[in-house]
Amino acid sequence: MILLPLDLARIHCYFDDIMGFTFSEYTGERLAITEFNNAHQMRKISPIFGFKYCLPKSYSGRLWSDQMYMAHIFDHDLYGRSDGLVIRHDHGFTDLGQICLAHLLTFLDFADVIPMEAMTC
Repeated sequence: MILLPLDLARIHCYFDDIMGFTFSEYTGERLAITEFNNAHQMRKISPIFGFKYCLPKSYSGRLWSDQMYMAHIFDHDLYGRSDGLVIRHDHGFTDLGQICLAHLLTFLDFADVIPMEAMTC
């Protein structure tokens, strides 16, 4: 597999076939994620832990919030720099509630999954 240079150090990913009673870590997209992670030491795909807590309450229980992942490109020159998505306050807690979801997802077509009012600031 040839990995091309990337402009982004972190890439937001949506996986649509990972939730349900018949899905497992050993088939489909979840297996592909595991195989990708095992094959690449410096590039990993991981769930965005706590993402649903960054959404408006009316959308935090929606299925798609558990289908959002992040591809981490650890060998990217910009990976160690602030990406502007995490705002630190005095006590070191992360507050993503101030981030506009529309900015996060503008490059993807989520019209059939995520209602537009969830993506407005």
